[in-house]
Amino acid sequence: MLRLLYSAFLLDLLDIQQCSITPHRFSERAEELFLEFIRLLPNNFVEHRDIGFYAGKLCVTTIYLSRIVRQITGRTVLDYINQMLLMEALWQLQHTSKTIVQIAEALHFADHASFCRFFKRLKGISPKEYRRG
Repeated sequence: MLRLLYSAFLLDLLDIQQCSITPHRFSERAEELFLEFIRLLPNNFVEHRDIGFYAGKLCVTTIYLSRIVRQITGRTVLDYINQMLLMEALWQLQHTSKTIVQIAEALHFADHASFCRFFKRLKGISPKEYRRG
């Protein structure tokens, strides 16, 4: 199920890139860098939420990675990381019997409260409300 969600996420990313308001042609290097960043996310987003980790893996500066991602998609690196975290949280809330505290721990949040604030900021409702709904 998570792979299916991830595939849908990637298709959404490609659609965003293709349906850009102002068509741009980016350098091959920029496009490769963006795709490599997207490939790194699924295996690392839980433990590594900082741009520095991804920039280091891609052998570029954080400023350069941020600029490339924003130029290609109009979104930030942090937006992508947070979207992956949210998708994983949504999946775990719907398809597991883990408590909200256990999900917060599994996603490496400092505590239950910070996970709930994160979730509510991105989804508009609390994890408890989402699970009930």
